[in-house]
Amino acid sequence: IIKLIGEGQYANVHLVKENKTGKYYAAKVRKIKCVSASDRKAFFKELTIFSNVKNPAVLTLEGFNMTNFKGKYYPTIIIPYMSNGSLDKLIKNNPGFPMSKKYIILLGIAIGMNYLQANKIYHRDLKPANVLLDDNFYPHIGDFGESKISELTKSAILMNTFTGSPAFMAPEILLDQ
Repeated sequence: IIKLIGEGQYANVHLVKENKTGKYYAAKVRKIKCVSASDRKAFFKELTIFSNVKNPAVLTLEGFNMTNFKGKYYPTIIIPYMSNGSLDKLIKNNPGFPMSKKYIILLGIAIGMNYLQANKIYHRDLKPANVLLDDNFYPHIGDFGESKISELTKSAILMNTFTGSPAFMAPEILLDQ
């Protein structure tokens, strides 16, 4: 473990380095122990979604463990390290970021979301903090903790489950339309 690079409600994210290859990754370590059947089910739901996505605009799963680096039952997901952090941090810290790169980021997010929905994966918590940026500032959609895979229609999934971050939800969801 190199250092803590992010902290969320459900997990901490650490920059880690693989000893054999020297390659850097991000390790998302859950804050809640995974001891009950329902905890394991929630964790494996996120892993299932991660393992089913193969798109350049969506974050990939590199590996996982049911324990943290100290052997405690805090599940850990290993993902590629995104050197430019989250879109949220970019927006806050770089008001003069070039418009052309903003368009590339927006297009990448749209392509990623189109791919997910075409594969019946509904993210349900898309927000700037859940979009990570690689060395070239290309976006990678991540954090599938609230996501759902379903054969139901998009509207049935979204309208029957109120989950995600209200500040980033479409108005029609909040108005139950």
